[in-house]
Amino acid sequence: MSFNDWLDKIFPGRQAPEKIVAGDYTHIEFILDASGSMAILKGFVVESFNGFIQEQKKLPGNVSFSLVTFEGGDARNIKYAFQDLKDVKELTALDYQLGGSTPLFDAIGLSIDDLKKQFARLDAHKRPSKVVIAIMTDGDENSSNRYTKQQVMSMIEDQKRLDWQIVFLSSDLSALKTAESAGIRSQSMSGYAASQAGVANAFNNLSRGIGTYRGASSASSHINLKKESDGD
Repeated sequence: MSFNDWLDKIFPGRQAPEKIVAGDYTHIEFILDASGSMAILKGFVVESFNGFIQEQKKLPGNVSFSLVTFEGGDARNIKYAFQDLKDVKELTALDYQLGGSTPLFDAIGLSIDDLKKQFARLDAHKRPSKVVIAIMTDGDENSSNRYTKQQVMSMIEDQKRLDWQIVFLSSDLSALKTAESAGIRSQSMSGYAASQAGVANAFNNLSRGIGTYRGASSASSHINLKKESDGD
C-alpha cells in the first residue's frame, strides 16, 4: 500500500494497516497569509512556494502536507489537507486569491486545534512522529475575533512540549516581535524583504531548515532559520 493510500484510509477515520509505525512520516501544515496586502508579493510567493515543494519532494521520507490560507473573511481556508507530499500539485495564481485583513491569531489557533483533533482520532502509532507548522505573512495581527494572543501563546507552549515545530516568516518587524512574544522560538523565525529575492530567500531558508529537521534522528531537534532572508 502506498503512503497516499494509507493517508486516504486514516484521515476519513478508517483503520490504518498495523505495519505503519511511529516514525514513518512527518506532517507539514503551511499557513499562508492571503490578506489584500500580499498582492505585491503574490507572484513571488506562488513561484517560491512551488520551488519549496519541489525541493521537499527530493528528500527521502514520507510527508503529509496541508495548505491553509487566511484572511479577514476566512481565517482557515483549507486548500488541501493531509496530501501525500509527492502528490501535491503546483500552486497557481487562481488558487491563491487575496483580500481582507490579517487574523493571524485565529489562523494559528484554528490550525493547532484542528490538527489536535485530527491526531486525537488516531492510535498513537499512526500519528506523525514530527509535526511542522510553517506560517508566512507580510503583516501583523489586526482582525482576530476567536483567539487572543494569550490563548495562542498557551497553545504554542503546549505543542512545543510535544516537540511540534512552529516556524514563522514575515516581512513585517512588528509581526516578528508578536510571534516571538507569543512563544515562537527566535531561531525558528525569519524576516524577509518584500521583494522577489526576499521571498525566494525566505522559502530557500525554510526548505533548508525543514529538510534538516526531517533528516534529524529526533523529533526534539529544533528547526533553525537563524539566517535572515534579507533579499538584497
